Amino acid sequence: MLALIRDLVRTGFRRVIVVSEGRAGKTADIFEACARMGCQVGIYDAKEDAHPLQTGLKLQLLAYPDTEAAITVDGWGRHSVEEVEQVSELLEENTGEMILGVRDLSRREDKWNAKLGRWLMSLSFRLNAKKSCADLCSGLRGIPAAMFPLILQEEKTGLSYELELQQTCAKQFGLKTFRMADRCRPEREPAGGAQLIAAVLLFWHLICYTSASIISSILDLVLFWVFLQFMQGRVAGAILIATILARCCSGLVNYLINRRFSFESRKAVGGEITKYAIVIVLKTILSGQLVTWLNFLPIPTVLLKAFVDIFLFFINYLAQKYWVFAPAGEEEKTEVQNEV
Repeated sequence: MLALIRDLVRTGFRRVIVVSEGRAGKTADIFEACARMGCQVGIYDAKEDAHPLQTGLKLQLLAYPDTEAAITVDGWGRHSVEEVEQVSELLEENTGEMILGVRDLSRREDKWNAKLGRWLMSLSFRLNAKKSCADLCSGLRGIPAAMFPLILQEEKTGLSYELELQQTCAKQFGLKTFRMADRCRPEREPAGGAQLIAAVLLFWHLICYTSASIISSILDLVLFWVFLQFMQGRVAGAILIATILARCCSGLVNYLINRRFSFESRKAVGGEITKYAIVIVLKTILSGQLVTWLNFLPIPTVLLKAFVDIFLFFINYLAQKYWVFAPAGEEEKTEVQNEV
């Protein structure tokens, strides 16, 4: 790390921020040497910031309020001065996009969990940011000032913080990649298990949504049985009433779980639950209609309904994500795009 910083300073990079993760004793000499070279040195405190990048950015804005962009490198020996200069040149083109160094990792003999983790990261990135990127862990980034608020707002920690940040920045501002060398030994990378966990967490909302659907389905069956036991033989139309009551209760539980965990919504409940009800009713109607329309196919009706419901499961997820529980800003953006 010291060699890289020394070369950066000699090359002409004067505004260098170095962040210590607070491991006193082990790295104190290194950071003292950085300070002697004129670097601004900060100490990461997990109680104050979600990630060392936030600590570094705060220090950078305090020391250099006119900062127009930031370049991130790490102390693992993965980056060269020439690559940092390339990021700087790309930032000077003023496209407003995030710059990301990408390595060719296809020849690596990594463990299965590291490979699966990278594949899931790339899949999530493609689905959410609508961009293709095979390497999201290089650590070499160019970040224009317009993205600084996102850096300071992100609440996740560790590798999840970096992945979510890159995904959000690429979606809102765009992404430009360039090929960089893969000069770091795999053992110096985040552990394969950590990469896999971070990758799975990128699908946290979908996992919660799926869990909510399973829970509400089981609850629907249990409540239907309970209501039917009380009403059968006592109330006319007991099956229909038990079905409606069970569906209303399970639907409310599904809404609450999705609001709190799947989409982390903070909007007013009134309009939101109305939209939710509309989506559920339309989904129910569409399910019946699609099964009816496609019943001519040589497929058993039960299997056909299963395929239709799986398809509608994902349509329902998108409708809830981008309409029912969409943040106010996202809704306004969608409305403007529709008007255009």
